[in-house]
Amino acid sequence: MSLEATELYILREAKGDWIYARYFYGPFVSLPLATRHLAALGLAQSMLARRLLSVGDLNEAGFNAWPISVDASLFRLARTWPNGAAQEPGLGEIGWFDITPEGAAMLEREMLAG
Repeated sequence: MSLEATELYILREAKGDWIYARYFYGPFVSLPLATRHLAALGLAQSMLARRLLSVGDLNEAGFNAWPISVDASLFRLARTWPNGAAQEPGLGEIGWFDITPEGAAMLEREMLAG
């Protein structure tokens, strides 16, 4: 699967609802777990850096983006991502991800083109 196809898969998943870290592992299911950890983190960081997604937490009011810069979010993800863990992250571990207007525009362009 190409990087663009992988990103579109993530954006489609995030369009209808918030997603959690395990979604980033889906495209890499055939890889060994240690490699999946790195690939999933790289994908999440790339999409955040390009502002296709935002990361935050859920509470009673819904999704709340972390009140920090994208660079600080990238650092926080790298620090908390379960590299070396025996399994993929569970529901809500690390944070939640929401599609941004930029991500929605990319997805819409692809739907119109395809």
